[in-house]
Amino acid sequence: MAVRLTQSAVEFPTITTGDVRVTQSVIELVIDGVLPPPPIAPPSPVLMAGSSSGRFKCCVETHMYQGTRMAEALRQEVKRKTAWPYVHLEAPPDSIPVYPVGSIPAGPVGVLEVILAYTVPIGFRLYMVGICQDFENGGAFNPGDALWTVDQNAAAGSVQGAPVQGVTNVPFPIGSFAAGNWWEFERPYEFAESTLLRSTVKNQNLAPGAPNFFSTMFLGYLVPVLRK
Repeated sequence: MAVRLTQSAVEFPTITTGDVRVTQSVIELVIDGVLPPPPIAPPSPVLMAGSSSGRFKCCVETHMYQGTRMAEALRQEVKRKTAWPYVHLEAPPDSIPVYPVGSIPAGPVGVLEVILAYTVPIGFRLYMVGICQDFENGGAFNPGDALWTVDQNAAAGSVQGAPVQGVTNVPFPIGSFAAGNWWEFERPYEFAESTLLRSTVKNQNLAPGAPNFFSTMFLGYLVPVLRK
């Protein structure tokens, strides 16, 4: 439905005073199924002195102009979030930092074990900027002695699970809890609300149990979801 505002000024000179004029405003509503585009230019600051039609016109144009500015601001925000250089290299002011950590003893050789499971809270989106996957013991670790993988929505019985590209079957530790460092991604990974993230490991050639431990930390931040 479209609404068209038609304004007309009708002047009636009076006989008794001679210099008093009456101004009328006429509003026409037309339903034609087509909504006209909002105006781009701001309303004119000039008002028709003593005219109710002028004040009404200015009020309508002001509200339409404000609505146009709000829509344009939203478009620019969406554009900024996808612009290069990538905006999520820096956390926005409304973000919440998260650092979930998990650690387990080394399991039997050839068995997949879950080190850490983290579910993205409802109402938020997770941006994971880095990871630490470490092996802690009193001996040496050779590449391929264990394989680390990060997957999403791969809970037992799920048919939607998938490994996360770039962090699948990693054959050596990345980062170190003892040294206090972690592996920073070139571009943050993005995960939607309710996504289940897991860090898993498969022992390939290590003695199970203590003193051998596998540990993982996800590093990132949560951002509130913008509902449409």
